[in-house]
Amino acid sequence: MRRPSPELVDQLLGVSDRVLAPGSMAGIDTVSSLTGIPRATLYYHFPGREALVDFLLAGKVARIGAGIDEACRREDENPVAQLRTVLTTTLETVAQHPELCTTLAARLAVLRVGDPLRTAVDRSILRPLATILADGRDLGYLEVDEPKLVANALYGAVSMAALSRYADDGRIDAGQLADSLVPRLMASVTASPTKP
Repeated sequence: MRRPSPELVDQLLGVSDRVLAPGSMAGIDTVSSLTGIPRATLYYHFPGREALVDFLLAGKVARIGAGIDEACRREDENPVAQLRTVLTTTLETVAQHPELCTTLAARLAVLRVGDPLRTAVDRSILRPLATILADGRDLGYLEVDEPKLVANALYGAVSMAALSRYADDGRIDAGQLADSLVPRLMASVTASPTKP
């Protein structure tokens, strides 16, 4: 895949919600119609629908990553507060973009290690989350034996809970879901109260 120009990226991200909507089968022809980008230009950058979908999903993953980065930069917060912020922010982003728990989960199931989308998820979500967990463990705030494994479990729990809500209700109420889910997830990794 050849990297599209910033202008082309903006056009594609502008229609990403429609292309990635749960149940959508929109492909190159549909994207061309929605954006006015010639089919030949799209095929020059993306060999087919899956490559285009992966590119759009990577853009969405970057949104979660931005929220995680912001939480990681809050040095005045302890790792417990950082983790709570990350889980809540992830739920809010998934609520705004349900394809992050539908289409992304389906794509990740078939991608190999080293695939650009999988690498983006690791770099933007899992690695920073594992860093918070490891820091929290090292400081005595969190009880985590394997930060990378627990990062996957926490992200998976958030994604599956959001997917379940979306399937049941057709929408995700991030506030309500966060109020219900985040305290339980936090309790599963928080150390006994020996730290302030």
